[in-house]
Amino acid sequence: MTLLFADLCGSTAHVARADPEEAQGFLDRALKTMAEAVETYGGSVRRLQGDGLVGVFGAPIAQEDHALRACLAALAVQRRTRGQGTDEFDASPQVRIGIHSGEVVVGSIHDLLTSHHRLDGAAIHLAARLEQLAPPGGILVSGATVRLLDGELESRVIGLRPIRGFDQPVELHELVLESQRSAAAPLAKRRHLSPLVGREAILTAMHAVASRVANGSMRVLGVRGDAGIGKSRVVARFCVDARTMGFDVCGMTTRSYTNHLPYSALADLMRALMGLREDIDPEHERDMAREAVASWGEAAQRHVPAAMDLLDLGSLPSAWLALTPSQRRARIGEALLWLIAGRLTDGPLLIVVEDVFLADRDSLRMLEVLWRKLDELPVLLCVTYRQDFVHRWADPVWFEEVWVAPLTQRDMEALATSLLGRHESLSAVVPMLIERADGNPFFLEQMSLTLVDTGGLMGSPGDYRFQGTDAELRVPASIAAVIGARVDRLPAAAKSTLEGMAILGEVVTAETLAAMLGAPATEVDLHLRLGCASGLLVQTGVVQQSDKPVGEGEAASSTAASVAFRHALVQEVVAAALTRPRRKLLHQAAFTALVARLGDRANERASVLAHHAYQGGFWMDAARFSAAAMVRSVARSANRDALRMLDTGLDAAQRVDDEPTRLACELVLRSEALGPLWPLGHFDAMFVHLERAQAITEQMGDPKRQAAVSLQMAGLFWTRGKAAQGLAAAQAAKAAALWAGSRGAQMTAAQLELMLHHGLGRYAEVVQRARDVERDFAVELSGRRIMRGWATLPSINLKVFLADALARMGDTVAAQAVCDQAYRELQAQDHAFSRTLVDFAQTSLWLRQGLHAQAIPLLRETLVSCQQHDIHTMTPCIVGLLAEALGRAGAFDEAQAMVEQALADKSYLLAGLYSEFYLRYGWGVACATAQQHAQALAQFSAAQAHAVRYEQWGHEADALLAMGEVAASAGDTSSALIHLDAARKAAQACGMQGVTQRAQALSERLAKPARVASLTELADD
Repeated sequence: MTLLFADLCGSTAHVARADPEEAQGFLDRALKTMAEAVETYGGSVRRLQGDGLVGVFGAPIAQEDHALRACLAALAVQRRTRGQGTDEFDASPQVRIGIHSGEVVVGSIHDLLTSHHRLDGAAIHLAARLEQLAPPGGILVSGATVRLLDGELESRVIGLRPIRGFDQPVELHELVLESQRSAAAPLAKRRHLSPLVGREAILTAMHAVASRVANGSMRVLGVRGDAGIGKSRVVARFCVDARTMGFDVCGMTTRSYTNHLPYSALADLMRALMGLREDIDPEHERDMAREAVASWGEAAQRHVPAAMDLLDLGSLPSAWLALTPSQRRARIGEALLWLIAGRLTDGPLLIVVEDVFLADRDSLRMLEVLWRKLDELPVLLCVTYRQDFVHRWADPVWFEEVWVAPLTQRDMEALATSLLGRHESLSAVVPMLIERADGNPFFLEQMSLTLVDTGGLMGSPGDYRFQGTDAELRVPASIAAVIGARVDRLPAAAKSTLEGMAILGEVVTAETLAAMLGAPATEVDLHLRLGCASGLLVQTGVVQQSDKPVGEGEAASSTAASVAFRHALVQEVVAAALTRPRRKLLHQAAFTALVARLGDRANERASVLAHHAYQGGFWMDAARFSAAAMVRSVARSANRDALRMLDTGLDAAQRVDDEPTRLACELVLRSEALGPLWPLGHFDAMFVHLERAQAITEQMGDPKRQAAVSLQMAGLFWTRGKAAQGLAAAQAAKAAALWAGSRGAQMTAAQLELMLHHGLGRYAEVVQRARDVERDFAVELSGRRIMRGWATLPSINLKVFLADALARMGDTVAAQAVCDQAYRELQAQDHAFSRTLVDFAQTSLWLRQGLHAQAIPLLRETLVSCQQHDIHTMTPCIVGLLAEALGRAGAFDEAQAMVEQALADKSYLLAGLYSEFYLRYGWGVACATAQQHAQALAQFSAAQAHAVRYEQWGHEADALLAMGEVAASAGDTSSALIHLDAARKAAQACGMQGVTQRAQALSERLAKPARVASLTELADD
């Protein structure tokens, strides 16, 4: 990180003698100029201090050339503040600047004016000292910064100087103000268009893999390399070669903005296999898919439901809904295999998945399984990824990998010759271009194109002559400057179109951009063509705009090209060059256009709309769509994404001027926050949000909302083992909900009451209340909508507690029927957290029935789901049940390792206070099965103490029974009878017939030998 401290001086005393209002305006203009210079070079203004500011480069977003950016910004400050004198102030403001590069601690805090980041460390103090030592109008830099510049800018050596507060002298330099730089911002790497050189060995290896596939052997080929090093260029050439080898080629690129959606990459793969493309309008995208699916023949009708489900094409057949999730996954896999087989009719198939590291986890895992089923088919999957991507394809024999490395000096020279030619004048520029490119062919190509644009190179591709001078040879230090310069050479209107595209951030058409920019579509289409001709954009396909036939006098074509930036980093550079006001206006235009286009489907793009609204300063809309995005994320169990949207929404809500609106927005967001926080186990944060929500409802004086918040507080009491407080809160909220006439709040209150009764072991009460809720709120339950602040589907939540209560009361048949019904509902609307709860109820039932072998596979699958979806609140419970099942199956070591790790990690602290009981109880069962009586008794005793502490009387009965059985097995009859008697009484109070019967039977068995001995003694007498 590089820090820039700047402070006005010199003219300040003169300004102080002037009119205070005019003086303040003068200083404000100077400070604004300084801040704009910092932001121009990608820095951020972290703090304004009187007449100065602090600029930060390299954080929070990493920048490879942060030192160069800071120095260029400093030069800009000095240039821009010169000549700012006015009639009132004949002296221009003078600025002194200090710059230092080093490690800085960046922490979150709210005490800064323009950022939520606090800076600390020696580096920031040294930069401040250098600013104080700098002469008016000068720039003092440390030796650390100069070394990072690597000669890019001129500086005068001052030497070692002692600095107050530092033990060792510091090497100082003064930046030469006359330094000239054309670089404005850096660019990382991206796909290039240059001739392919130096990749023969890689292509040979890829051809060998393709030959093996052509002979009927499936292969997965990984292409690994740094961002922008040329992976896409190599794969593009390989695709051309593959076609000449008889391959059918099908390709897709994963999208980072959908990787939080399960199976989104798999859906994109299906679209690619079907020859479809993505569209900004979800309904238009679905229409294209429906047309394609409708064209499938009768033999493919089995696969239609899978395509409809994966591509979200509408209502699904009842036969499909009757399948289990694993069966549906299998059928989706079959559909993909069928599509792949259909592409094999004319020869082998090459499937390219670019940037596979951005794919969602579920798609990756299914791809890993799917590809194993193509063993005998001539299919080659080619995937590209970056250096740090970790995959699971390394071990199979059908996986091979190639690495795309930087080009050698010889290859770079060959590339330069191919691009520019061999004219002797090029010897003055080619070595510098190669040196600056540093083995990256894209860098070399772009710098060459810039020289052509500026007139430094004259001629045609492959036959250029250098016409420049030494001054013109100052190639930009960063590739971002190259792209920025080429963008600036476009007509103003075309540049505006590219800026709108950079803000929109998606594959677009002229129609979409025209709606955003308020310009004719034909004009925007021309601008996009100019962008493609300049090498900044690329046409990605042809979009059907309308099904209406072309009539007389109408346009000859009803199609339009979809266009994207050639690389995502080009988009970033264009966006980074925008001024803050311009960026804000474009975000506003993007938001307005997208809302108008999406209409009733706007919530399907809620996160995108929230982003544009926030950046555009539409605070109420930003808060509203942030809340909608949270709901969608919670429905997908993407809870961390929901919390990110919460931060955006709350910040937007605080900026709403109208107080009632601001409070209403904040209340909605804080209420929705409980949904993602609950599975993650962030209970402290839940209390904070609820307390604030409570204060808001009191301020608003809204009984209906007060009831809703009270209900959420009652739910939180349940998770923390405070059943009595929770019941009081739930009953009060229920009364308020009845008074307010809120059916949703009444149903929520009823559910919370039965949950709290369940915690207290009142299982008969739970069953009765559950049946009442099913009868009284049938309509609300059938809606299958997650209640605000909840993390589960309401009908599933009800069935989970009902099934568990029935099982504990000994009615296993009715409990199984409820579980079966819950699974059927999840077939229509699967939800990870809700499914975890049903799995928990089902496996608990099986374990009570002694079906541990049946429970183990489901528990393993559920544990994986908890880890994948960050369901921390249920993870310890599932671990406890799995440990119990494994212990009964004889796998004691595995059970012990799992529970010990969970206890060591204190994972139960992220769950409800009921979770520790399951960990202790499950481990106790495993120990008891392994005849480790002392350890089993210790764990059951800990579980019993935990249950008593939180009034979990049903759990206490289970623990007491287990303690009695262990004592009996160990031969301690006296202790066993005591525990069994206590277990019988506790179970009777809770209506747990199974526990009561087991305790009674074992007590009688243990007491029988004592009675026999007594009778024998009497006979002897």
